[in-house]
Amino acid sequence: MKVRRIAIAFALLSAIYWITASVFQQIIFMEFGAAFIPYWKTAALVTLPGLIYAVVCIYFFHWFARRIARMLKTTPKQES
Repeated sequence: MKVRRIAIAFALLSAIYWITASVFQQIIFMEFGAAFIPYWKTAALVTLPGLIYAVVCIYFFHWFARRIARMLKTTPKQES
């Protein structure tokens, strides 16, 4: 798979993740009402998606950088 396809796939999956997280938060707030949810649950609903996304990004970009470095090693250098 080429680098461009991987980057586009990650961007699309990121958008889908954030849309899903937003819809999930709206459903929770509409179901229970923001006034009845304890503060710690509200904080968890707001911060956990971002933390999960950060961990996924760390692993993905580490893998992606290693893949690019491996591709650069195997690509023959052109003399100019």
